Amino acid sequence: MTGVTYIVTVYNKRPYLPHMLASLKNQAGDIPCQYVFVDDGSTDGSSDFIEEQTAGWGDVQIVRQANQGPAIALNTGIDAARQPYILLVDGDDVLSPHATRLLTDWADRLGCGVIHGDGTWCDDFQRLEFGAYPDDSQINPRVINLRHTVKFSHCGSTGVLLRTDAVRRAGACDDRVFIQEHSLFLRMANTTQIVRINPLPSFAPRHVTGRIMDNTDAGNPTLPVQTLHDRMLALALFIGDNPGLAPVYRSIAFKNCATDFWKWLCRYDAQSPTLVPLGMLWAARLRYGLKNFDMPGLNESGLIGRMAATMRQLTPIRLTDRGREILSAPALGTPA
Repeated sequence: MTGVTYIVTVYNKRPYLPHMLASLKNQAGDIPCQYVFVDDGSTDGSSDFIEEQTAGWGDVQIVRQANQGPAIALNTGIDAARQPYILLVDGDDVLSPHATRLLTDWADRLGCGVIHGDGTWCDDFQRLEFGAYPDDSQINPRVINLRHTVKFSHCGSTGVLLRTDAVRRAGACDDRVFIQEHSLFLRMANTTQIVRINPLPSFAPRHVTGRIMDNTDAGNPTLPVQTLHDRMLALALFIGDNPGLAPVYRSIAFKNCATDFWKWLCRYDAQSPTLVPLGMLWAARLRYGLKNFDMPGLNESGLIGRMAATMRQLTPIRLTDRGREILSAPALGTPA
């Protein structure tokens, strides 16, 4: 059997840990396991509870570190992984009993670097019912290429299986971006094959206090400020790090970010000049019309970075230490 390292990142998730830990303990299949729990500066006793509950589990490592955000926490776990596969788990989520066996079986069959199924919300873990192990006709594997990843991004970590060597080769998460998923999936899509399957390997509580994706300055969960900002910053840095990237990817990123940025400004009634963002929106649409051609002199990375900088100017945004360092660069630090 192929071994798996479960990486669980935790920040003040004490109320949700019993269900999460039970789902790890109840994974089906005789698979060699390593458990790496990264407590990212919790103040609610999360790591002490994990240590108590996992006594006797075997290969368990609990890393306690100062709060630095989920991207750096996940990188800490990746550095500690010793098994061929890594299965990501958020501290408040639950894996289905068949998740590990299902994902590793299909990863071996397909030879992909990443495989995942979509998670879903759950209102009551006590009443959660899991189906039987799915047969092949229910899997429906689809390749998620770099164009799809740039266009639609990715949110959610639980139930994502990574080949350990592939994620390290890709550079893991960008430690200049606070949230982990955006940069991780961009880097993986650029270096290996990502496959999505139909079954639901993970479940998340619908309402969690302090969830990053609900971080909005108006309390509106449909407009997650931190998520929007980090997607823009991840794309800006990814484009800047890959100067040979085909123009189609740069044009898609510019158009989508300019559209989201304009919508965000309008919905929040932000006190910001409208002509520059509107000009960016139209420039991005024109650029998309010529998406298969290079446009010398147009710096998509810098323009996207300036949108993110404006968001930071208008509303509180969490940054990593390395993120703060690079924001002094004109291409990424000047508000629009």
